[in-house]
Amino acid sequence: MKRLLARTPRSALQAGMLVVAASLYAAVRSTTPLVWNDSVTLSILSEAVPGLDRFDGPALWATLEEAFATPAREGYRPLSVFLAGAGMRYFASGGEIFNWAFPVGVVIALCILALYATARRLGCSAVFAALATLLVVASSPFVASSWVIVAGIQAIVPLFICASLLAYWRLADSGYRSVALHVALLALFIAGPWFREFIGVSPLLVGLLDLLTRRRPTAVTLIAALGFLHAVYPGWIVQPFVATAPLLPVYEMGFLGGRLSADVGVQVSALGRSVAQAEFVTAQLLVLLPSTVLAMLALAPAARALPRGRDVVFLLAWTIASLLPFFRVYTQETHLLYPLVPLAILVGLAAQALWHAAARAGRLATPARFVLGAALLTGAADQALNYPNSVQLVTAINDGMQRAAERIRHSVPRGSAIVGNALHLEDLRWLSGGHFVPYWTVESGVPRSRVEAGQALLTPERLAGLFRASPDAVYLLDMDYDFLPGKRAYHAHRFVHREGIVTRKLWTLDAIRVSYPFADPLKNAVPRPLTGVLFAPDLENDFYRGRARSGAPFMREVYVTYTLYRVIRVDS
Repeated sequence: MKRLLARTPRSALQAGMLVVAASLYAAVRSTTPLVWNDSVTLSILSEAVPGLDRFDGPALWATLEEAFATPAREGYRPLSVFLAGAGMRYFASGGEIFNWAFPVGVVIALCILALYATARRLGCSAVFAALATLLVVASSPFVASSWVIVAGIQAIVPLFICASLLAYWRLADSGYRSVALHVALLALFIAGPWFREFIGVSPLLVGLLDLLTRRRPTAVTLIAALGFLHAVYPGWIVQPFVATAPLLPVYEMGFLGGRLSADVGVQVSALGRSVAQAEFVTAQLLVLLPSTVLAMLALAPAARALPRGRDVVFLLAWTIASLLPFFRVYTQETHLLYPLVPLAILVGLAAQALWHAAARAGRLATPARFVLGAALLTGAADQALNYPNSVQLVTAINDGMQRAAERIRHSVPRGSAIVGNALHLEDLRWLSGGHFVPYWTVESGVPRSRVEAGQALLTPERLAGLFRASPDAVYLLDMDYDFLPGKRAYHAHRFVHREGIVTRKLWTLDAIRVSYPFADPLKNAVPRPLTGVLFAPDLENDFYRGRARSGAPFMREVYVTYTLYRVIRVDS
């Protein structure tokens, strides 16, 4: 076996490992149906877009043209929009999940390799680079986002950033003489922002790296400046070829534009929320590996071995650049993946320095290494548990939603209106075969087309109007759990047990209730709001997630209870 491996070219071995990893991912991903927001997008587009089931050359070309011609609601992300549109066509035509998930698995495998190579280049040894990579790819933001395979592939973001850095280092190794690598760097800078706006940080990082390395403006500086200009105005180079492509800056389009365009009064009132958000994000990052972080902080003063130098300065700048959007733009845990990449490499460098320093601690060398090794193994084991835990949770949630959808289908007439208080009501409609019309008592996170169609009912008057139009076909689905105090007022069902609304209870179903373990002992003390999301990221407010309610140590729980009511009378 060793002789065979020795004779096999390294590139062939890497390609083989890539295929195995992608196949494994696709096999696991194909065990469950599409999740939000792949599922909700397919559910809505299947009824709104004629011919969506055409997955052929002309249809895909039309999808590509449309993606580059106009900004989507999220912003100008033409490549991401094209992949989503192609994916919707593929699944609407009856495509199998495995076949689509395999190339997504290739992207994820390439991301893992790029993360490892980046950590190695920034000073981590093989072992500690592997540790840093594990901390990222087994983290709850990475694992949860990996279930979404059409509407957005989060692994593309760290892949493009790390690929840009690796391309620069290859260029440096060539003495900055390779024209092909200059072109490759520019190509990465152009393609990246067409997937996600945040990838526009790549030219800034490469420019900083070049400045720290050569301390003067160079051709790479020019390429980085052009790349960043393109990230700010992503439609400019398209506009000569597609007349309707936008000329607006990225901060005036889509989701990012909406976040940043608030008037002065709103901005001032948002300052307190921004500070609170920064505190919350910091806490979330710390509780990913509490025992590891605590042990390293305890040993650092004694060892005086924390890493220093140009690489650390670069990693700190990368971390700060990744955290800044949380003040005004990002709110979901899944976006913690972006700052987690440089932070994990910093943890790897610090752990490596402490490990070597412990060897020089004389009589304390053995206990110091034991404490650090135990903390690192605990953190790695705790992160690794996210994989089976996530599979268990997503499987249980999908099975539970399927049971609830079947129960609804046999309980209400087709075409009835069901008013629920959780986003995955759209999933229930899809799983029931479009058996009912969904309405929500929340608006945040509800598909925009549903809100524009008047399907977000935030007041009793709106419910009364719906009831007057269909007095025999209005139902309330209470999707209930022990809400956090700050979430109950908005996310709990606002019409159940409300004065003036008379209902008749039909049934209660405990369809989703699952417990799962964790390994880090300090996580027994982590506050419930900081519990990581291991299922579809957008559904973070749809289910209870926190310590097991039985009080069992080293266990967490996810659950929701469905109760269906028929509306008898609404006093208006």
